[in-house]
Formats: sequence, C-alpha cells, structure tokens
Amino acid sequence: MKMILDKDKLNSEIERIGEDILKSDIFKKSFLQEHHYCSSVGEHQIHVARMSYFLAQIAEKAGLAVEKEKLVKAALCHDLGILGRDHRFKSGPDCINTHPLNSVDEAKLLIEDIDDKICDTIASHMWPLTLHRRPKYVEGYIITLADKISAVQETAFPWYRKKWQECDALLNHGAE
Repeated sequence: MKMILDKDKLNSEIERIGEDILKSDIFKKSFLQEHHYCSSVGEHQIHVARMSYFLAQIAEKAGLAVEKEKLVKAALCHDLGILGRDHRFKSGPDCINTHPLNSVDEAKLLIEDIDDKICDTIASHMWPLTLHRRPKYVEGYIITLADKISAVQETAFPWYRKKWQECDALLNHGAE
C-alpha cells in the first residue's frame, strides 16, 4: 500500500469520500462559527479529516485494518453538534459531553449508510475527557488523536493552519 502524502491527492480523496457532507447546508454553515479561537468549525473538521486519513495510513502500515471511508465521514461530521454552542450549552463541560452526541444526530441526517462504527467514532471523539465514552473501534482512537493534534496545531501554531488553508477545493464548499 502506497501512502498518500501529496496534499492535492489527499484533498481529492477526502472530497470523493465526503462529497455529500461537504455540499450540505449544515457543513457550509460550519464555516461561519469560530472554533479554537483561530479557525472555524468547518476548517477544523477538514483538518481532522486530513489528519485522520494520514494517521490511518500509518496504522495500516503497522498492520491495523482501518475503514478510511467511515473514518473520513466521521471526521467531517464530528463537530457539527457544536454549532450554536453559545446558545445550546450551559457550560464547557456540558458542551464537551453533549456535542459529540449532537454531532451523531447531525451525521445521521447526512450519511445514508451510517452505522455503529461511524456513530461511535463521532460520539467518542472527546475521549479521554469523556471517560464514560471510550472508543470501541480503531477509527475512534484515530479521530480522537487527530482531533487533539489538530486542536493543538490550530491554537498553538496558527501559521500552520494557514499552510493547510491551501486546500481550496475543500474550503470552497463552505464559501458557496
């Protein structure tokens, strides 16, 4: 198996897998809400999808079986339930515990072939902050790690986020 490292090929693969999600109204709306103080929810979800795909390739090289299509779909939906957080959640802990489940509800509206693996991957992405919701599948651990790496890159290294914004093909979906 050859790893996809070229950003254009990676973007094309994510766009192919997540086409319906990327074109949805709620995903487009996700570009309008700030996230991690320096990006939008939409940008963050694309970043997590890219990072997840990259980590999945490493996991496969190590002999783990990863369903990358399910992983990418989950990554593109993992924070949709955070939209409107200023009006929906009473506190930070309330948001941490509730938005993953709200994101599953949103994903069910967008993903025709949604299954337990996608739902669990989305629902458990805040682990270990949500100790009671540990991932059941390798995809859940990958997206959890990708989410944390992406959050650190977005907040501690804002210049790094600009580097990823070269993915016009994906980001343009939020600007339509």
